[in-house]
Amino acid sequence: MASNAPRPDEAAAAREVHDEVLAVLRGLPDHQRAVTTLFYIDGYSQNEIADFLEVPVTTVKKRLHDARNRMRGRLMNMVKETLERHAPDERFSKRIVAELLAMPRPLEFEGHPVRQVRDAVLAALPEYELIPDEEILDRPEFVAIGGNPDHVYHVDKKHVLRRETTTATVLAMQGRRPPVRIIAAGRVFRPGVLTNERIQLRVYHQLDVLCIEPGVDLGGMQAVFAKAVRAVLGQTEVRWDRLNGEFSFSVQSHHASVKISDGWLEVAGCGLFQRDVLKQAGFDPDIVSGFVFGLGLERLAMAKLGLSDIHDLWRPPYIP
Repeated sequence: MASNAPRPDEAAAAREVHDEVLAVLRGLPDHQRAVTTLFYIDGYSQNEIADFLEVPVTTVKKRLHDARNRMRGRLMNMVKETLERHAPDERFSKRIVAELLAMPRPLEFEGHPVRQVRDAVLAALPEYELIPDEEILDRPEFVAIGGNPDHVYHVDKKHVLRRETTTATVLAMQGRRPPVRIIAAGRVFRPGVLTNERIQLRVYHQLDVLCIEPGVDLGGMQAVFAKAVRAVLGQTEVRWDRLNGEFSFSVQSHHASVKISDGWLEVAGCGLFQRDVLKQAGFDPDIVSGFVFGLGLERLAMAKLGLSDIHDLWRPPYIP
């Protein structure tokens, strides 16, 4: 049977906190330590403490107030010291952010499979404009369009690493006039637990395709998606799986998978733009509609080359 007792690590942590609090308490002046002990540990009221110590109630209140302020400062210092002794949350670690940014840039290597996939999609969709690649985003701007700061790496107080290229396309569509057809492609950075390390990385490449114009519907999006994917893989079969929920920018959201030799490989998320997203970007949703889909370039490269481990794309012979 499972024990209800705390695990050894939990018990040790509790003892450590207990000892630190007692150390702070022992560091108080005698008159403050006495009222603090009587009030918080022994459970006496302020009036009872005043009678016991033969001092006015106002004196007891003053001593408790001063003791709390002194303890708060000491305890905050302890918390700071404890955090500094342990590894920081990776989302806020300057070392991890620097390591991620220093990783190779496959799109800069001639002949790299990820670059070949991107170039094939661009060639298949010549009417779409490739926008500049910005990996580091302005944090307030990112939050303003609905980005969740809990799900990204923080470069500093004002900047974050992008989690997806969809953010770039949503920012770039603002202020334009329809028809709007743009593509964003580049590295993205995603903190969190890797559920399958053979097909996942914390840094990889995404390509977003965005279109806003009158008459856009789900069928039109699927046709553009199929054109882009088949430019890489040939006449492959595509499967569309409707999501129970929605992506942050879209409705009628789907995952798209392509047929490979031993089954299906999910390569994209997509959907039609929410009306509110179009409004916020300056478009009239009664006149135009739009779609956006994000392709995983590594996954398409893996499908094209028959690779089973995504890490192969980040080492020789593809990366010198």
